Amino acid sequence: ANVINHERFYPPEQDLLCYYVENNGDPYEGLPEMTFHFANAE
Repeated sequence: ANVINHERFYPPEQDLLCYYVENNGDPYEGLPEMTFHFANAE
C-alpha cells in the first residue's frame, strides 16, 4: 500500500479502512476494533 502523504487525502478512519481492505480483503472485519480504539482514544 502506498502510504506516502496518505494522511493528506484521507481522515484516519478512512486510512485505516483502506489498510484493512488492502491487507485483509474484508473492510468489516476490522471495524469493531477500530471503533473501540477511536472511542478509547477520545
